[in-house]
Amino acid sequence: MTIEMAGDDAESAALLVGYGFRAKLLPSRDDDYATLVRRYEEDPDFGFLVKRVAAGLGLRVLGVSMRSGIVHTAQPNSVFETRMDQFVRQARVREPRTAERVLHGIAHLAVAALCFPRAEDLVDDGRTGRVWVSEVDRYVRSVCDTLAERAAEAEEDDDPPADAPELERAWHAYRSRPEVAPTKTSSHLG
Repeated sequence: MTIEMAGDDAESAALLVGYGFRAKLLPSRDDDYATLVRRYEEDPDFGFLVKRVAAGLGLRVLGVSMRSGIVHTAQPNSVFETRMDQFVRQARVREPRTAERVLHGIAHLAVAALCFPRAEDLVDDGRTGRVWVSEVDRYVRSVCDTLAERAAEAEEDDDPPADAPELERAWHAYRSRPEVAPTKTSSHLG
């Protein structure tokens, strides 16, 4: 293998890894992307190179397919890793630090729960996991309402569950926040 061919392979591998950052782009919508995915699936040496390029960037390849394209995640301490404390600092939220992180964590879990594909979603090639901020807020509030009902039913036991002592405090904190207000752009996540 010549250095030029190795350089082309490395560039192609890096290009495929880069496609993983473009969530809305799928191989079915881009011929170059589809060509790289086919090459990944058919050429084990290229697949290995893609994984090594990703690893060098602090990423782990979770999968590559014509349906979803390349899917990767940040490894711990990667430049692409977003830790909750960094996210909270960037979001400039004015809650106390601990409550702030918990509330952001709750919102992230709700987004994941709402976007995670169900069996019927996997059949739809055009599906994009997308939710609106108001939908996430309604979902979390409905869970908080359920927890409040359970707490009211078990009123004789005033202590929070022993296995989740912070749970009651968390849902109280979320319920005390104002509901999200609609925006001009109808903000969506995902």
